[in-house]
Amino acid sequence: MPRLSPMTAIILAVAASGGALAFAVMPYGGPPDHLQVYAHSGAFFVISFLLAFGLPRRPWGGLVTAFILGLVIEGAQIFVPGRSASLGDLAANLAGILAGGLFYGAIKLAAARLRSSSA
Repeated sequence: MPRLSPMTAIILAVAASGGALAFAVMPYGGPPDHLQVYAHSGAFFVISFLLAFGLPRRPWGGLVTAFILGLVIEGAQIFVPGRSASLGDLAANLAGILAGGLFYGAIKLAAARLRSSSA
């Protein structure tokens, strides 16, 4: 089974971030309002997990980077017709980031336990 390298994870995170930014600066036409929280948290779950995976010595740096990206995206929406910055969206981004970080931590812990039990 192929493994994901840290460099590949960073490349995928940059691509996902570019996609999130592209959708964020388009005039409104995204998911319905009741699905916005899932779109934000899901996107930032993926981005934060990939950034943490890509920075294995400093995974928290990936999570901080994802949060800064969320701030930039929300700030950019102020200038887009039909869009607006929202604390609710930022909270959904943060929830996704925290979930992505926890998922990364759980995978690292499981891998460490697997290695120690087979040694």
